[in-house]
Amino acid sequence: QDQESLLGISKIVCALCEHHTRLLLAKIEPFGAQLIQMVLKITSFPLQYPTEEAASPISFSFWYSLQDEFDTMDNMRQQNWGR
Repeated sequence: QDQESLLGISKIVCALCEHHTRLLLAKIEPFGAQLIQMVLKITSFPLQYPTEEAASPISFSFWYSLQDEFDTMDNMRQQNWGR
């Protein structure tokens, strides 16, 4: 019910996940997957961010960071495979 608190918690969760994407991917089961599911749930919250919108814009930078980290890890695996 309290949109300000929900917005604050959403920002904290997304920032935590954004700054620890490598750890999320390294420990995907079970904790990384649970945190990613939490961010997915946050994207559907109806909030006023900055106007009548869903909370999905809060998580944009997390998804970009996660994609970049995944690509980096994949490239490293491919390089190690070729050796």
